[in-house]
Amino acid sequence: MKRILSISLAMLSLAAVPCRRGGVDSDRPKDHVNFTVSMDQYSKATDAAFEAGDQVGIFALAPINAANVRGTVSGTTLTPDTDIMWVEGQTERTDFVAYMPYDATLATTTRNFTVQTDQTTYANYQASDLLASYVNVAAGSTVAFNLKHVLSKLIIMASCEDTEDAVKSIEIAPLAIDASADLKGAAVTAGTNKAAVKAGAAQAGNGGQGFVAILVPQTVQLELTVATNKGRVVEYTLSAPTALASGKAYTAEIVVKKEVVPVPASPVEFTISITDWENGGNLTFIDKNDVADNTGKWSVVGLGGDWDTDIWMEETSEGVWEVDITYAAGDKFKLRQDGLWSTETEVHAEAGQPGEATSPVPADGSEYGLWGADNTDITLPAAGEYHLKFIPDGYKFYVTLTEAAPVAVTVYAENATGWDALYLYIWKDEVGTVGAAWPGIAPASEKEVGGVTYKAFEYGEDIIGESLHLIFNDGAGTQLADYDITFTEGVAEYYLKVTAEGVVPVE
Repeated sequence: MKRILSISLAMLSLAAVPCRRGGVDSDRPKDHVNFTVSMDQYSKATDAAFEAGDQVGIFALAPINAANVRGTVSGTTLTPDTDIMWVEGQTERTDFVAYMPYDATLATTTRNFTVQTDQTTYANYQASDLLASYVNVAAGSTVAFNLKHVLSKLIIMASCEDTEDAVKSIEIAPLAIDASADLKGAAVTAGTNKAAVKAGAAQAGNGGQGFVAILVPQTVQLELTVATNKGRVVEYTLSAPTALASGKAYTAEIVVKKEVVPVPASPVEFTISITDWENGGNLTFIDKNDVADNTGKWSVVGLGGDWDTDIWMEETSEGVWEVDITYAAGDKFKLRQDGLWSTETEVHAEAGQPGEATSPVPADGSEYGLWGADNTDITLPAAGEYHLKFIPDGYKFYVTLTEAAPVAVTVYAENATGWDALYLYIWKDEVGTVGAAWPGIAPASEKEVGGVTYKAFEYGEDIIGESLHLIFNDGAGTQLADYDITFTEGVAEYYLKVTAEGVVPVE
């Protein structure tokens, strides 16, 4: 609910200030700066009025230069400790900043701030909030502040499937609880001090329902620990890291089940509703008891550029892991155990191409991949559906193409270089690699035309209409200069002669 509170500043005696010259009206008297204040998204004890004793800090920047003037609220009146005056003869526009609650130690419009870790009391919840407003006005104009939230809010609507039970407490972690807030730009930088935050039940500002906490804006994978009156403790986690934004509220609806289900189940989802803050977006919490235990399991990660989501492999027999994947041109991936990467403090097994490898994985079931810091990302010969098999003992990796991706364009190349092998790498200006990573792809087949044998390099429709650079190489460090070509709509085949000196088109 929006409430607009008009606040007039009492007129005080004027101090003498030298007159300005040079095109400025030096006879113009000094005037009080008049303020109005409203709160767009109110979060205090009531939504009807300020509380007596509320304090607001005001910065009037150059040329007024009044820093952190305190104003005290009584009813609907704000009484500043010291007058804020327009400079005599002023014509410049002025930046004004207001913030709440007032901090007597603040010397600049950058405020270091820490939210309360226990917000189960209203006083701690209120003390965690921070509001600010910035305006730039012409000299002599009324300064209208509209205070808005700088931090984020999470409202959790929690209930129990067991109607005789009820949620008793909710703890939120892991969270950065300190921050640096730019009150002028409304930008917040989260600090490094992390702790769990206890949400308070039925706090003001959320309609008296649910559990609510003020949080520092940050990107985090929230975890909730929910305790009930009957002693149940259930843990929930977000399905993916989420960016909490300034001034936005996020609402979760969680129903604690009667019993713990020890097998994988559908995620517990909740809906987002618009509160007195701006809508923060969609979040998905998952009951940790419903999450499959993937300890010791191997997975594929990195397809489509997603290095966070694992495609879990199945242990078809002891020590043998298999999975089917869809591989797009230019994809890269690795294998990892436990869905985790190795760190300095904890080791998790990983597998990829050996660091000295220069060619893609052959599609003939060859052994491939070594565990170690020199692992490179795994690439495959061409786009399509693949079946992967991996044996961690000895790091044996096998791949089988089960269904090739549709071919839209084929580059036929006569290999007159004298090299044992021929690869084709493609890149684009301001983009980089197109399709497979260096050294590119190997020929998919051969074709004889007029007594000449051509190597066939196959591509999908994504290169049609593109002006690209082709680099033919031997996959072992020897390469030719770029050959520039535009793949024209309606042309499906291109014939080239590749020699040690360069590339020429075949008419």
